[in-house]
Amino acid sequence: RRALVLEDDLRFEVFFRSRLARLMEQLDGARLPWDLLYLGRKRLEPERSERGVPGVRHLLRPGYSYWSLGYALSLSGARKLLAAEPLGKMIPVDEFLPLMFDRHPRYGVYFWDFWDWEWRIWNLGMRSSCPSCSTGTPGTGFMGF
Repeated sequence: RRALVLEDDLRFEVFFRSRLARLMEQLDGARLPWDLLYLGRKRLEPERSERGVPGVRHLLRPGYSYWSLGYALSLSGARKLLAAEPLGKMIPVDEFLPLMFDRHPRYGVYFWDFWDWEWRIWNLGMRSSCPSCSTGTPGTGFMGF
């Protein structure tokens, strides 16, 4: 009923497994609905408020983010993502996910001509661990790569 998606450039933070297990236990205990849980990401709009989730420590409702390094996906979340038919639209996952939970700052400028109103579901229940359970490894453009 759940899947863990990890990118190949992910670097696990200390105690990743125990932190993830504790977070999932808290989510289950609080009976909070969720579709996708970021385990690592890059915050692109730190000035935009990210609200904490009542009843669960270290959990946020995320703002616009990139680098979907790792995330947990529920069955309902997978169904919502597939219902949007992303493969037919050829959109990068880092653009697609913020659109799905209504946090993309440029959807009106960037994507207005590409998708019709029927596709705009915007109901993906996003959450994010805080602090992150993972980080990215340096890649192209980073010193020493």
